[in-house]
Amino acid sequence: PEAMAEEPQRPLVMLVDDSISVRRLAQHLLISHGWQVETAADGLAALQRLHEGLQPSVMLVDIEMPGMNGLELLRRLRQEPRWQQLSVVMLTAHEAGPVSQQALDMGAQAYLTKPYSPQQLLAQVKRYAAAVVD
Repeated sequence: PEAMAEEPQRPLVMLVDDSISVRRLAQHLLISHGWQVETAADGLAALQRLHEGLQPSVMLVDIEMPGMNGLELLRRLRQEPRWQQLSVVMLTAHEAGPVSQQALDMGAQAYLTKPYSPQQLLAQVKRYAAAVVD
């Protein structure tokens, strides 16, 4: 048990999606692969958690959400110097259309089109969370 204290902090993933089933599935998947996960149901809740001091390595953000949608959340993140380097992967129900391109233009690292496979989600999280650690 003493050795446990030596373990590095597991990277934190923040998942922002208005669908509780999406949140549950992704949370379970990520936790089972050793990530810490925080979730928020919309952009406003996510911003609030960040203002409270949460420091995710990577954010997974659904584009289509009521209230503050994913693009608006992304825009606000990129306006704040402390979050400009935060990796953001957008989740979208659209095939790679204008919205996905718009997200990349606004500073998202990548996007995943729903339905995505667990492997795709893990690969994106690994790729962009690692960028912060290095």
